[in-house]
Amino acid sequence: MKKGSRDWWFELLRTLEDIIPSYDRMNKVMSLGLDLRIRAHGVRRVLGHTPLLDVGSGPGTMVHVARLMGYGGEAVLLDPSEAMLRAALKGLGRGPEIHAVQGVAEHLPFRDSAFKAAMSGFAIRDVYDLPRALREIGRVIARGAPFVMVDITKPDNPLARLAAAFYWRVVVPLMALVFAGRRWRNYLDIFPTYVRMPRLSAFHELAARAGLLLEDARLFLGGASSVLVYRSIHG
Repeated sequence: MKKGSRDWWFELLRTLEDIIPSYDRMNKVMSLGLDLRIRAHGVRRVLGHTPLLDVGSGPGTMVHVARLMGYGGEAVLLDPSEAMLRAALKGLGRGPEIHAVQGVAEHLPFRDSAFKAAMSGFAIRDVYDLPRALREIGRVIARGAPFVMVDITKPDNPLARLAAAFYWRVVVPLMALVFAGRRWRNYLDIFPTYVRMPRLSAFHELAARAGLLLEDARLFLGGASSVLVYRSIHG
C-alpha cells in the first residue's frame, strides 16, 4: 500500500459495514461484557448538553446509551457509512430530535461552535487524519464544551502496550471466530487501527495542538479502552 493512499480507509469502511449484524454482540464480547458500562462512563460527561454531536456514530450505540441515562435532547449522528446511519435510525427511531448526517470527522459540515458537546465511541481510531479530525471537533463545539472519546488507546507503558497489542492481534480474532461466524476475519482489521493510534502521551499533545484540554480516565491499564475528555479553549 502506497504511503498516503486512502485504500486502507475505504477497505476499513467496507469491513465496518460488513460487521453491522454482529456489531453489538462482538462489542460486548470484546469488552468482557463491559461495553455499555464503558460507554456510559464517557456519556455521563455530556448529559445535559444539547445539541450533541456523535462523531463516527456507527449504529447509534452512544446515543442509545445516552437515552438510557436520561438524555432527551437533540443529537446529530455523523458517520461516513450510509449503512451505519440506516442501522442507527432503525434502532433509535426517526424523530425531530435525531438527525443523521453522512460525512467524515476531518471535514465536519457544521458551522463553528454549533454544538454544546460532542462524543465518539470506538470511532476516532478509524479516522484517516487524526490531527485534522481533532481540530474539526474543536471547531464545531462551543467554547468550554466537552468532547468525550471512548476508544481503544495505546499505553505508554511498554508491557501494557504489548499486552494490548496481543489482545487485539490474537485474542479478539479468536473471540470473533466463535461469536461472529463467517465475519470473524473482519476483526483482524481492528489491530491495524490500534497500531495507527499514537501513544497516550502523544495523543495528549495532538489534543493540545487542536485547542483542546484533556482529562482522561484510563481503563484496562490504558490499553483496551480509555475515556478521554476534552474541553475546547477556543471559540
